[in-house]
Amino acid sequence: MQIKTITGSSIQAALAEARVALGDDVVLLESVAATADQPARITVMLDPAPARKAPVARPEPAGMGFGYTAAPRAAAAPAPSPEPRRPLYTPPVAPAGPSPEVLERLDHLATRLDGFDHLAARFDQLEQRLGAALAGTASRWAAQPLHSALLRQGLAQATVTGLFDAVAARGVDLDRFDAEGREAVRWALAHELRERLAPTAPARHTADTLVAVGPGGTGKTTLLLRLATDARFYGRRDVGVLTILPADAPVSADPAAPYRAHGLAARTVRTAEEIRQALDLLHGTDVLLIDTPALPTARVEAEQTLDHIAMVLAPLTAFEVVLTLDAARARLPFAPEALDRLPLVPTMTALTRLDEADDWGRIAEWLLALNRPVAFTTAGEAAPLHPHSPARFAEAFLARLDA
Repeated sequence: MQIKTITGSSIQAALAEARVALGDDVVLLESVAATADQPARITVMLDPAPARKAPVARPEPAGMGFGYTAAPRAAAAPAPSPEPRRPLYTPPVAPAGPSPEVLERLDHLATRLDGFDHLAARFDQLEQRLGAALAGTASRWAAQPLHSALLRQGLAQATVTGLFDAVAARGVDLDRFDAEGREAVRWALAHELRERLAPTAPARHTADTLVAVGPGGTGKTTLLLRLATDARFYGRRDVGVLTILPADAPVSADPAAPYRAHGLAARTVRTAEEIRQALDLLHGTDVLLIDTPALPTARVEAEQTLDHIAMVLAPLTAFEVVLTLDAARARLPFAPEALDRLPLVPTMTALTRLDEADDWGRIAEWLLALNRPVAFTTAGEAAPLHPHSPARFAEAFLARLDA
């Protein structure tokens, strides 16, 4: 068996050259279509038989007559003789070559493969151009470059369509695609998004006791430490800290240690009775910050953890519940619409690690669905902690778009 690689201006030309050079029995194994800088390439297989042509009768040498007569090429191989003795020599029968129908099918297959290569290249181009915006091709605003850019950032199709509808209703010309027109559309969209995010503006605290809850890794402890030590927040006031242990935590656990390391009065509690005793010790503090166990990712376990936290907080009469969300990674263990039915209802939210998030559209969808004030926003250890601003968020979001 021989395997050869042949090049040509096209797959069909290379296949024709292979048949001229190697015979009609070649079988196409692989084909690569021609590109701008490379010719077409095929790989063929040839299995040369020692007697490809029909055997030619030769005169028998003197004294060596075996009574043999060569069979015609079309004749089938002789059936096995029932006699125990076998003939001394059986003429080889050449294997049948590919039929014209097979060759025609191979030609057709080569043409189809060439077409598939072309289609694959086209699909790659479409994927690069459209990306996540393929979902929005049915929208009447799909021709707008900012439309697909908003979808790629994680905004839902319905939200994007609503934003463009509102901008068009305000009289903004969406048919201008020059630089000035795109910039006008960009800031009109930012204004409309800011209006929709208005409910997320920070609200005045009704209590000086903040309870931070949220999934693990969302930065609750870091947020409370920064609130307690930043002079623009509670750093100039007398702050006390309570950390609530999970119901099954070992007695030796002491999550309050990081707070004490920063010079804060901190106590660890597990029950309602222990929190009463801790409140007596922290009597006279201006602000009370309460850290809580991380919420599990499963909804049922998360609700059980909130049940435990609510039971421990029973002696407190008034407090704000801050739901912390990691903008880059964390996901809520329950649907936003279920927040009001939780054992401990969040009254506000806090966004952490905003600088690490790549899809601000997903964050905007979170904020729209939660429909709660965002008290604080963090964007890395180096950036200062600051209150959330719907206007600043919307403008920073639209400025990130690559359209």
